[in-house]
Amino acid sequence: MAEDAMMDFSIEELREFLQADLLDVPVDPRFKERLKRRLWELVERQVRDREPNPDD
Repeated sequence: MAEDAMMDFSIEELREFLQADLLDVPVDPRFKERLKRRLWELVERQVRDREPNPDD
């Protein structure tokens, strides 16, 4: 996935996606935990990539 494509969604779409956590749908807890960690890694990477480099 291209870096610029990772944020190719609106805040409203993200909210809608996150609201699915409130639904009572059976899910494998291991899968959910892996997905949660992977999504958090993507968010952290985006933040790091946007921070100014003090060496520049």
